Amino acid sequence: MIYNYMEINQGGEPMRQSYITIARQVEVEYVEKKSRFIAAAKCVNNIDAAEEFLAAIKAHYRDASHHVYAMIIGEQDQIQRSNDDGEPSGTGGRPTLNTIQQADLHDTLIVVTRYFGGTLLGAGGLTRAYAKAANMAITAAGRIEKIPAHRFSIAFPYVAVDRIFKYIEDSGFQILDKYFSERVGLNCLIPDQDQESALAGLKVVSGGRIHILDLGVEQYIERLLDE
Repeated sequence: MIYNYMEINQGGEPMRQSYITIARQVEVEYVEKKSRFIAAAKCVNNIDAAEEFLAAIKAHYRDASHHVYAMIIGEQDQIQRSNDDGEPSGTGGRPTLNTIQQADLHDTLIVVTRYFGGTLLGAGGLTRAYAKAANMAITAAGRIEKIPAHRFSIAFPYVAVDRIFKYIEDSGFQILDKYFSERVGLNCLIPDQDQESALAGLKVVSGGRIHILDLGVEQYIERLLDE
């Protein structure tokens, strides 16, 4: 189980629930009857970031025939858009959006650029081609689950070191840093969904000889779903 973390809520907004998005920005290419389909995928959490990425793709491939795209953004997926960009209605944007939905992805934008190869693919062929290109991009990007968490400062005596570290490792929590003086201290991230049981467990394994402080910092732990 692999965890990373990112700080959030600089403006004091409420935490959102766990959600899945793509792990990394990617670009893949697929050729169907001499038409090139170049699918670019990126995690975006607001419409400005999405429009900036879309504009960059259009500028880079300015001579392309079409720039089909789809996006799902927002805590409640309130922004859901798709665009065929001149392809027959429903043959590009909708299958791309469906692909994002079927992968249960959020805060995700996929742009599929097409260079026409001279052979008409028909409505069915276009639908399949755009869906395939979007799927290829998702596979290449991988998926991560973003889990709301709080940062805690923990201090305990040396006699409890092995038990505490084993408990944290077995639970899959994230240790950010460690320090050693008269006592052992560490800062770690504990998912909100596990917080009550985790704090109770730490007290048990330490024999009650532990000091736990919620630092009030809200972050996301990122758990890689696709290796």
